[in-house]
Amino acid sequence: MDNQWQTRQTLIQRAKDQSDEEAWKEFISFYKMFIYYLLNRMNVSLNEIDDLVQEILLTLWKKLESYESSKAKFRTWLSTVIRNTTINYLKHNSSYKTRKEEFKSSLDAMNSYSEPEMDKIVEREWKVYLTNLAMERIKKVFSGHALEAFKSGMEGISAEDVADKLGITVDSVYTLRGRVKKRFVREIRFLMDELEL
Repeated sequence: MDNQWQTRQTLIQRAKDQSDEEAWKEFISFYKMFIYYLLNRMNVSLNEIDDLVQEILLTLWKKLESYESSKAKFRTWLSTVIRNTTINYLKHNSSYKTRKEEFKSSLDAMNSYSEPEMDKIVEREWKVYLTNLAMERIKKVFSGHALEAFKSGMEGISAEDVADKLGITVDSVYTLRGRVKKRFVREIRFLMDELEL
């Protein structure tokens, strides 16, 4: 079995150790794009997202070792850190005259979300993000007919129509869909085990 599937500490547990640079790099590789995506969805000004993502990552690095899974799910804790860091960043920077309106607009957008609303948004967006990550990972394993059969099944296209389009048998479509689905589910579970506590 692949090394990546063996039981080990989760990424979050490893990244809590500030001296583990590899874990932190891996943490950034998974969470940075999610933070970008989330801030964009929260209508934070595009001009501020780069600096804000860096500020959030710095805050996470400083506070991650204090995170306790017994007190909150990681996504709940993460959404609180993102929300509070964003609001503090925008409040601090909105006091400067340059681009004040842009900051005010972003701050108003962030303040319009309560913590429970933010948690729901993070939860929903996290599921989409994990699904997309899993799809990217299975693209490295499957290609061509297998991926097309799987994607078409997710879109509700019948096996018969896919078989006609690809020039393969209906049984082959079901077989390909089953193989890819099995790996897709395995990728989702792996990512959840690795990125959540």
